[in-house]
Amino acid sequence: QMQPYPYKYHQKQIVATDITGGKMTRTTNPSLLAMFQKAATVLAIVLNISKPSICFSWNTVSSSSTLSKASAPVIGNAKILSCMEQGNIRRNANRCPTLLHAVSKRSIAIFDGSELASIERFLSSSEKSTEEESSKNSFGFGRAANDKAGYMTLVTGTSEGEGSSSRIVGVQVEEDADADDKDVISLGGGVKVYRHTSATVPPKVSDDDALSTAAACMAVHCASPRIEAIGGDDTGFLSGKVVVLGGGDYACFAADAMGTLGAKVYLVTTRGGIRPKSNQVELMGPSVGDDDIGFASVIGEFDSFIDTIGDEARGTSSSSMDLISSSVISELKKLHKCERYLSTMTKSQKLILDEGVFFGPGKAKSHEADVTSPGNTKSNKLYRISPPLGVGTLTLDKLLKENVLFPSSGYSRKDNSLVRGWSLKDFWETTSWPRDADGGANVRYGLPVSGGDDFFMLDDDDDEIIPAMSKKKYLEDEDEDEEEAQRQIQQQKQSNPYILPIRGIKGLNEEIVSEKRDCVLFLSAPYCRTCKSLNPQYTRMARLCKEGGDAVTFAKADAVGKVGKALGRALDVEAVPTFMLFKDGRRYGSPLSISSLPSKKLDLAMEYLTKGMEWDSDVILSDDEEQ
Repeated sequence: QMQPYPYKYHQKQIVATDITGGKMTRTTNPSLLAMFQKAATVLAIVLNISKPSICFSWNTVSSSSTLSKASAPVIGNAKILSCMEQGNIRRNANRCPTLLHAVSKRSIAIFDGSELASIERFLSSSEKSTEEESSKNSFGFGRAANDKAGYMTLVTGTSEGEGSSSRIVGVQVEEDADADDKDVISLGGGVKVYRHTSATVPPKVSDDDALSTAAACMAVHCASPRIEAIGGDDTGFLSGKVVVLGGGDYACFAADAMGTLGAKVYLVTTRGGIRPKSNQVELMGPSVGDDDIGFASVIGEFDSFIDTIGDEARGTSSSSMDLISSSVISELKKLHKCERYLSTMTKSQKLILDEGVFFGPGKAKSHEADVTSPGNTKSNKLYRISPPLGVGTLTLDKLLKENVLFPSSGYSRKDNSLVRGWSLKDFWETTSWPRDADGGANVRYGLPVSGGDDFFMLDDDDDEIIPAMSKKKYLEDEDEDEEEAQRQIQQQKQSNPYILPIRGIKGLNEEIVSEKRDCVLFLSAPYCRTCKSLNPQYTRMARLCKEGGDAVTFAKADAVGKVGKALGRALDVEAVPTFMLFKDGRRYGSPLSISSLPSKKLDLAMEYLTKGMEWDSDVILSDDEEQ
């Protein structure tokens, strides 16, 4: 029974019982101590148990103390021989007693940079947490902005129980914390962990990997879109969509973790060769399809966003990017209903990004050495943070069971401290990510941009509205071959059966007017970014209406070039994107300028159309928040 103590005035002694002769010895010989420790490890492997159930005991005694045979907490040789004779050496040691209820490994998990700020924001917004959370958060919240780091003490060990025990990992309850006995699990020797942070460690998972996974899953847990269980208890289940940005080791772990927990995950990265473990993870680049539609527009609505290579809350550089970046989060919430944005960017990642690969590594190394130095928890370099409620029981336990691990090699280790550093691949992905300069902003491509050109004004002078590089690709020539145009329309019909392509006034008369259709017509321009972003949502709307049995036709037409401009003038369209409605082949209502879908304005107009109601501009156009 090993119970190590850090006091220098104690020395370790071992009391051993010889199985054959029953002779008891006491020694402080380091070689003999090492020999017995190795023997214990071998027997534990043979018996397939997490701790040795054999006839020896480690005891901590002062140098002046004596140890008698009667007081030695050892297992008699008769019990050991009995276990062996009964065949328990066959990978089942359930009938062998054990006396080990102690911590097997302890690590100080250090959180810094944007990751710490994200965890703090979650803790501050949570309605419930550990009993000490309110006081600890008031003590620690906001310190990440002052370049301080936070920590939690993680331990692995064997829980005490009546007749049974298990190997667990959890967040240790500090000595000055006030926690009820019902809320903690005792590991013996005065060591306790919060019950809601505990998770069972499978035999195949090492202590190091259990500890590193426990540290890595803190931010993942904070980003989880959970639904409360019926009755309002603490056992919710994960459901929804999660976007993970980046292709590094931590990003892949976060994506696999979210997929394992039950979410639909989109892993957005510029890297290749990534193979997610979870079938719930879908790989995606910053832009999608021939139209280079941004990933956020393609995904539509999602619940959470985990950013592993940047921080849109505080900016990804030391430039004046913060105001623009904060607007990105506002757009994520407004356009995509994203309620949780978490950045897991570490202080070391930020240092490398700001200082570059020549000067940054030295500063990152100095920072990591500073926060992992001996006695760090007792200095003003670190402050203690509370663990998120349910991180063990709801998240970590399932990840360990499913072998979704963040290896200990992913952390910089010094003594018993863990801190996540930086990687060159993450740096290159961050700096090489395509940028979107729409609206004068410098935002990573695929993220929503605030202040961009929501509507593109149509003009007779194409030189003023069409970028020079776009003319050759997109503008229709006055002498365009009609057969080629019809061939392209047929290809569009085959590639998207839910949207009817319309070409000019002639196509509108043939497909809509003559057929007396109820129709929604989407007028766009190939070079309009907003139009491109609406394409997937418009297709989704058409598919849902068709599956629901609606007889409304969803059509799309270009409003540029000679043919397209004639159509636009006929329908009084001055800008794109614009939506026009038709009832029985006749124009219904006025043009609707809409920059995002779904749209309350368009939904209301379609409701009037399908119910045969008379168009009411005062009602329909009053809900004009998108314009």
